[in-house]
Amino acid sequence: MKHLQILDLRDIQLESLSEEIGSLHNLEQLSLDENLLTSLPETIGNLTKLKLLTVTDNRIEELPSSMNRMESLEELHIDENPLKTLAKEILELPNLKGISLEHTPFWASLPGEISCIEDMIAYLDREE
Repeated sequence: MKHLQILDLRDIQLESLSEEIGSLHNLEQLSLDENLLTSLPETIGNLTKLKLLTVTDNRIEELPSSMNRMESLEELHIDENPLKTLAKEILELPNLKGISLEHTPFWASLPGEISCIEDMIAYLDREE
């Protein structure tokens, strides 16, 4: 499993994600959509090669602060979660090109100073 690059755990009624996820150092894509997750483990920040993270349609209110170490992250999909905040450090990840926040409480009250979100959303719109 240490060479695993893609992990798809969509729609399996997953309630929690093991701290061991952080040991998958070669992971580039992680799909956790349509589960029952309320949080992600802090060890997710160890996934420094991760390029795509999708956690759409879960119950996540806050992303772990360790995600600021995920320097390879290019796309983050967190739609349809009760997300209340989003750390500015995550938005400032050097390779982050797209973020999807639709149908989250955070989406409705985006801080004006986070202008980079508009560019990221436009990137995702072009990709579809």
